[in-house]
Amino acid sequence: MQESFQEKRRASALRSNPTWVLRALALVVVIGVAGAVLQALFRPRPKPISSAPSQGTPAPGAVPAPSTGYAPTDPKADKLESLVFEQYSASGKKGVELEAKGSSGKETERRFLDTVKARIPFTTQGRQATMEIVADHAQHVASRPSALFQGHVRMTTDDGFVLETDELFYDGRDGLAQSERQVRWHRKDISGEALGMLYESWSDSITFFKNVKIRLRDPDDAPADIDASSGCLSREQNALFLEGNVQVKQGANRTTSGSLELYFGADRAIYRALFRDGFELVAQGDTAALGFSFPRATGRKTIRGRRLDMTFGEGRVLEEVSAGPEGLMVVESGPGEPPERREIRADALVFKFGPGGKLKEYQGNFNTSVRFIPLTPAAGDLRSISATYFFARLDPQTGEAESITFDENVIFERKNQRGKGSKAEFSEKTARMVVSGGASFDDTLTKVSLLSSAIDIDTRVGSFRAWGGVRHTQKGGIPGAPFGTAGSDLLATSRQVIYEAPLKRTQYLDRVVFRAGEDEMRALSIETVESPQGARIAADTDVEILVGGGATGAGLEARAAKMTYTPADRRFAFLGAASVKQKDFETRAPEILVGLGPAGGFEIKSLEAQGGLVSIKALDRTAEGARLLYTPQDGRVAMAGTPVKLEAQGRRVQGKSVVFFTSGDQVEVVGEEGRTETVLQRKIIKP
Repeated sequence: MQESFQEKRRASALRSNPTWVLRALALVVVIGVAGAVLQALFRPRPKPISSAPSQGTPAPGAVPAPSTGYAPTDPKADKLESLVFEQYSASGKKGVELEAKGSSGKETERRFLDTVKARIPFTTQGRQATMEIVADHAQHVASRPSALFQGHVRMTTDDGFVLETDELFYDGRDGLAQSERQVRWHRKDISGEALGMLYESWSDSITFFKNVKIRLRDPDDAPADIDASSGCLSREQNALFLEGNVQVKQGANRTTSGSLELYFGADRAIYRALFRDGFELVAQGDTAALGFSFPRATGRKTIRGRRLDMTFGEGRVLEEVSAGPEGLMVVESGPGEPPERREIRADALVFKFGPGGKLKEYQGNFNTSVRFIPLTPAAGDLRSISATYFFARLDPQTGEAESITFDENVIFERKNQRGKGSKAEFSEKTARMVVSGGASFDDTLTKVSLLSSAIDIDTRVGSFRAWGGVRHTQKGGIPGAPFGTAGSDLLATSRQVIYEAPLKRTQYLDRVVFRAGEDEMRALSIETVESPQGARIAADTDVEILVGGGATGAGLEARAAKMTYTPADRRFAFLGAASVKQKDFETRAPEILVGLGPAGGFEIKSLEAQGGLVSIKALDRTAEGARLLYTPQDGRVAMAGTPVKLEAQGRRVQGKSVVFFTSGDQVEVVGEEGRTETVLQRKIIKP
């Protein structure tokens, strides 16, 4: 385990890329471990301790001691008790101090010490420091030089760091310090442990072999725990590297990854953290205790990806988080929030935080998408928005996206609907999205497609508003519509279209043209409302209708200020200076009602005119009255009013009512006194 880890670490040159930690404050745990272990144990590399007179002087009154039971029995061995060694440099500066209650061994070989206390001065980051090591026993070889401390080994530095283990070996010649036993340390609110450790002076790094555990105790929040299979602390890079099944836990919040890298500044505070080799962060409920907040304060947040990079600013405040490749953030709803789950994906997700760790914006780079997944039928339909990039600005109080800008290859999908464009603006609060840059929209259920300059879509219910050169196509035509051959598409052009999904109402505004086969309708505005019987149609201002009538030739040409069509009785109502022209006649009136025959064709069943002066022209006859009823099936025209005036072939008659036929020469006139006068006109047959 030890050799393979070291080989891996050397081969990768202590990869300089960093990783993440659960909380900026929690990461100080590593600093405590790093600074304390390095400063306390291995930085100084003291000179070998020996009992030679040149290196130290036995304490006054020291006498040979009997066998301690720890050292082998050797009649020639020197035995001392209450031993004190002091070491000085050539300049007279005090160095290592060593105390022992018992000593046995030879000066030039190995010496065994009992109840040992060593004080070792060293320099760290330009200042003088001291560490103290106590142990039940120690073995010291002055010629190597090396020392093996055994039994309740406890190392303490003057800045409060404490390390404990059962055995610690120090090799001064190779600059190594090692323990194969369980190692535990603590400093203030930080503690940790590992199975085995190795310090190497050439790289100024310490390796933890197995089962690395770090804990931070926070008086305001739940403790934070970090576990890993192994680790390496580098003073040269001022970083901690954790490898293998890394787990960070704080209360209900957790993060897992393949590896974790932590980087520290001169103030011992972490400024960058990086999860590698796949990660998952799960934050239960409010994330304020973690030093940052995500959208929806109470719902669970999950972030996944190959790598998570985090940077911290002054005061350990989170500044930026980058997740990717294959970045994914899942935000679940909390109490009182819409019952839906949000999934945000991108090759790279970048979150930027403001004062107090409040998330203020986030962005997605390459292959981005946002999905809204309903958790109950009442939450509506699944919907998604995808694009090459997106950028979101958030309300720092609610965490909701005030606006999300999608750029390049924008696609919106909802159940049977699909929209496209080059750019889109989405508001999470209103669930509205404005797509621009050659926008298109298709609904496979209603068989509607739309092209325009821009579309404003309500992503919850599917309503929309389109404007700018709108082309709206209804595949197969409007169900139950009174014009267009069977199966022909309806094409509507206008400057603006408004569709209200709950009411199934569509408004076409500003210079509208409907075309279905050979049929055409024009108006300043047209409105359609879907119903089980078909579509109700209303047109306003400068209405014109031209219906070919197909092979029967029973078409219609009409004009009016307004028009309505009701599918239940298949009837047109033309209002305001209306005129209707059909095969055999043309009539004008303030109000004209045209009833159609059964669906499947265009057959005029009846025509009624009223509301004022009604005029009609049929072949060589003209008439005026107050009311008119025409039945095309038999060509009968019945007019009433006071009086009705009829003119035919230069003759004028009038009466209370007039009845005539568009074919034939029979005319029936009812006079003012109720007397009926019949006029027969003989047809002149030319030779």
